[in-house]
Amino acid sequence: MTLLDVLANSPALFLSCIFLFSLLIGSFLNVVIHRLPIMMDAEWRQQSAEMLAAPALGSAAASPPETFAREGENAESRPAYNLITPR
Repeated sequence: MTLLDVLANSPALFLSCIFLFSLLIGSFLNVVIHRLPIMMDAEWRQQSAEMLAAPALGSAAASPPETFAREGENAESRPAYNLITPR
């Protein structure tokens, strides 16, 4: 008897498996929906700081990259924040 036969003969087991699979997918999507905008914002801030630090044409002074750092932090002091870390 295969797994498909067992699931076909037991609707409660089939619904339980679908429920658990849905919980796994929902949990992953929750992490992605929460972290993706934060990761994109951090990347945008880094790119903006790099662009402001680059010497502009005809400009003698450029803004330092710390202009867009959040209060009391810089890019090196922040821990890694991506889909894997932190837990």
